[in-house]
Amino acid sequence: MPKPRISIVMPTFNTVRFIKDALDSIVRQSFKEWELIIMDGASTDGTLDVVARLDHPNIRVFSEPDEGAFHAITKGFEKAIGDYFMTMCASDGYIDNDWLQLCVDALDSDPEVSLVWGIPALCTEDGSIGGAHPAFAQFLKRRTIVSRLFRMLEWKNRNWIPQNIKRGILRRFGVDDIQKKNWLFFWLDTGLWFPDLNMCYRRLVYEKCMPPYQLGSYVIDEYMPFYFNFNRQGFLPLCIPRIANFGRTHEGQTGRARPAELHKIIEKYLLRVQNYSKGLRKGKVTHEFRGKDGEVIGRYSCKL
Repeated sequence: MPKPRISIVMPTFNTVRFIKDALDSIVRQSFKEWELIIMDGASTDGTLDVVARLDHPNIRVFSEPDEGAFHAITKGFEKAIGDYFMTMCASDGYIDNDWLQLCVDALDSDPEVSLVWGIPALCTEDGSIGGAHPAFAQFLKRRTIVSRLFRMLEWKNRNWIPQNIKRGILRRFGVDDIQKKNWLFFWLDTGLWFPDLNMCYRRLVYEKCMPPYQLGSYVIDEYMPFYFNFNRQGFLPLCIPRIANFGRTHEGQTGRARPAELHKIIEKYLLRVQNYSKGLRKGKVTHEFRGKDGEVIGRYSCKL
């Protein structure tokens, strides 16, 4: 197999009910220069038998006990050789068969963009796929003349409009007003994160922004610090406004099993965003925007 452009890491543990759907959604992709690294936590339910029956040359499987999904993800990316990184849960999958191609095209063509993301759909435990996730459905809309005017006024003085009104306007008028550098201001106002199961990002972004897993921590989420680091360090995202994947809700999910812990992680993340926003508004911080190699391509400061 030639060197893959995209490395996808899939943590698994006793996911025999769902993993075939996930694997099929990857194999169906029109873009073929991918590798799938399955990091299995020593499953005993037949998960590995399903993978073995597929017998795909782009799939590498490693099975040993681990401390959870993020321990497995860290180990998986240590083995990855692609230019771009993605994660896929064994209970989820892609809907858009061109999603990997769209991600590669966007990252290859724009040196300012370091992360590409799309819209996730909801999925029930039995596999019934519904509509777009409500947190992201707003970004399926396109830019209008009204939203362009709003953005021009907002840039002159970002703080003259109450945040709740500002968020409503952005939700109404859509995705084109939050691309690349403009995403910073939406993020500061909302704290919204990217959909982790369809985002595709450069290897440098992983190296600079993803905290390494600490053995013995059994942490259930490292994406919140990843999102903060990505935005704080000034890397730029691009939203492709189409349904990319489904995320399945099911019994046994870590977030459902340990909700209090997940709530604390999210709360800490939102507080960090709020504090950074305050520092920027007070002129204590100058934000630097960075291109694909980490080079500074612009700055923003706001002194009231």
